[in-house]
Amino acid sequence: MLDRDTRAAILRLHEVGVGQKRIARELGVSRNAVRRVVRDGRAHVPGLQRAARAEPHLERIRELHARCKGNLVRVHEELCAEGVEVAYPTLTAFCRRQGIGVTPKRPSGRYHFVPGEEMQHDTSPHRVKVGGRERRLQCASLILAHSRMLYARVYPCFDRFTCRIFLTEALQRLGGAAQRCIVDNSSVIVAHGTGPNAVFAPEMNALADRFSFTFDATHLADPNRKGRVERPFHYIENNFYAGRTFADLDDLNRQLDIWCGKSNARYRDRLQASPLTLYQAERPAMRPLPLHVPEVYACHSRVVDVEGYVTLHLNRYSVDAAHIGRRVEVREYAERVELGLGHKPLATHPRHERGARRRSLLPRHRGQRRDPRSRGPRTWPEEAPLRVSGEALAALVDRLKEHHGGHAGRHLRRLHRMFLDYPTQPLDDAVAEALRYGLIDLTRIERMVLRRLAGAFFRLPTPPRPGGPVTDEIDQLLRNLKLRRIPDVLPRELERAEKEGVSYQELLVRLLRIEHHAQQTRSMEYRIKRARLPERWSLETFPFDLQPGVRAPQLRQLAELDFISRAENLVFIGPTGVGKTGLASAILLKALESGFRGLFIKAQDLFDEMYTSLADRSTRRLLNRLARIDVLLIDEMGYLNLHPEQTNIFFKLMEERYRRKPTLLTTNLEYEDWYEFLGQKEMVAALLDRMRHRCTTIRIDGESLRTPEA
Repeated sequence: MLDRDTRAAILRLHEVGVGQKRIARELGVSRNAVRRVVRDGRAHVPGLQRAARAEPHLERIRELHARCKGNLVRVHEELCAEGVEVAYPTLTAFCRRQGIGVTPKRPSGRYHFVPGEEMQHDTSPHRVKVGGRERRLQCASLILAHSRMLYARVYPCFDRFTCRIFLTEALQRLGGAAQRCIVDNSSVIVAHGTGPNAVFAPEMNALADRFSFTFDATHLADPNRKGRVERPFHYIENNFYAGRTFADLDDLNRQLDIWCGKSNARYRDRLQASPLTLYQAERPAMRPLPLHVPEVYACHSRVVDVEGYVTLHLNRYSVDAAHIGRRVEVREYAERVELGLGHKPLATHPRHERGARRRSLLPRHRGQRRDPRSRGPRTWPEEAPLRVSGEALAALVDRLKEHHGGHAGRHLRRLHRMFLDYPTQPLDDAVAEALRYGLIDLTRIERMVLRRLAGAFFRLPTPPRPGGPVTDEIDQLLRNLKLRRIPDVLPRELERAEKEGVSYQELLVRLLRIEHHAQQTRSMEYRIKRARLPERWSLETFPFDLQPGVRAPQLRQLAELDFISRAENLVFIGPTGVGKTGLASAILLKALESGFRGLFIKAQDLFDEMYTSLADRSTRRLLNRLARIDVLLIDEMGYLNLHPEQTNIFFKLMEERYRRKPTLLTTNLEYEDWYEFLGQKEMVAALLDRMRHRCTTIRIDGESLRTPEA
């Protein structure tokens, strides 16, 4: 197709009287193309007019797109199931042209902040060489959005306590706070939720109230919103660290403080001023500091151990020995650790870095402890008889204590047993000869004693063990191969084989069959234990005669476990006490006995675990674990008070198990009541659509099987 410039040239030449044949030759196009352009008379390129294959189904595609939560793969599957033949690339291109599922792009733009309006806080991991070794540290920064005044510090780790220390120091250094502080959705400051729905931790809200500002979390995937604080990290990493050496963290932060002061005073072309100059104009608009700013501390409760120390973050701090075994209060400040009992202070220590495994012992506590280096040489009760028995044994005792130090007691006890078991003269001779060559290994010395006693002291030969060393070797090899059952039955089976005269092959088959059965039993018991079944209910013991609403043939057919290979869900609906949990547990037990992995979990426990996973961001690990289970039984799906996050995670779990693994549910709610139970109507509709696609629903209408006890 000819472009616009070529079409315009054709029309221009045609207007001045140039023939079509010459136009075609000069422009290198065909005469037919020249004729079509002259006939059309327009320079712009005509659009390609072609009917879209998916055009007749536009409204259905919009409806499926809303129902499938924007998943075009599912939309394509549903269209194919309805007989609409359209290729997936054709569907995606059609949706883009129609604006279905397309978020309009917006330019990032620029943010303008008035003085005192906003400050931004964030952290970034940096690898820095400190004290001669490379460490992974956390760089925290706070910047005023209007003046770009920067304050930064580096910490070994950054948790909520460290964040409170940093923000308090930063606001004191800046002389006040802006109206709001923009942060990301990190769990250090945000307890749960994201963006406008973020709920901040209580201690962080208390900090904001103290300094008269508010926290505000950015939307997900919107890094430009806090771009003021993002750029300085690159500047610090590539300008400050380069070419500098740091003796320790204090030295690093001291140099970083000086560097920030120089950076704030440097003139910026883009600002037409330095951040320090703009800060002087912004300072009056900032929220003033409170009259009193208390020190930030974290309170812990610890018990003084038997050595007179309390442990905090793997570091140990000494306490007066009189408080051993008592529970004390530990206050952790930025630079120190204070120990107290009620209002009574006990000790104050300098605070060590977390995980340093250091011990802090105050001088006044030193005399209360037994220092192994300050006491005399240790003695054991076995020493006295050994020393008086002869010079050779006394010399060996000294050598053993010198070589093994505080661990010599075990060796002295063994030497004392040898002294009691063997005659004195052969023992003295063997020890004297061993010391002459510098040998103190008691096993080899005992062997030397036995050689001297051969034929003189042991007059009767030691009766051989049945089977001899060969049997011992077989037993050890079987246990190394984790064949735990064969060693127990081997003597019996060997005796039986000798009596019956069976072949080696038959004996081996018999032993392997016994081991296989034992391993299968152990594996089954392990699966049942991991499944956490409350009781081992079975279909054979279920009272079908007392519950006519349950069809026994249907349950026995399900016990064949064909639904597992089809990834078909089972839902038991009925009032309380009719046997829903018992029947579902019996089918789960059948699956466990057949080699499948399963899990029994109460719905309340499941939703609680989903909610707590948001705190440490372990939701993905939880979903991966639950999605891999062959048969998942969720018991007592009923009216629960759920957060929207719990509903979202549950929907994600059922979506990942859809068409892959079966799920068993027991509930007293009909499907229509799930909208009220879970909320979020559109999501519940999608959840039920997936769950009931391949599902067997068992409704039990009958009396409760729980009879009142007298």
